[in-house]
Amino acid sequence: MESTIKIFREIHRILKSNGLFIGRMNSDKNEGYVKETTKEIEKNFYYDYGKYFRLFNKEQFNILTKEWNVIVLNENITVRL
Repeated sequence: MESTIKIFREIHRILKSNGLFIGRMNSDKNEGYVKETTKEIEKNFYYDYGKYFRLFNKEQFNILTKEWNVIVLNENITVRL
């Protein structure tokens, strides 16, 4: 999680005053990401099929954006067929 925190701090640092960051994060509520072949490296951080990925919850999002002025936050589940 420390690497992810550093990334978010850097995004915040380089944003212009009153700049906007629009992004998408994968929710830990979306069960489709974690499969039998998925290896958990640390809480909500996984490795599967040659890829690393992180899933987020609201608590983690709040940690990552504690210095930000969050205008809108939506959590949606996307089903991919």
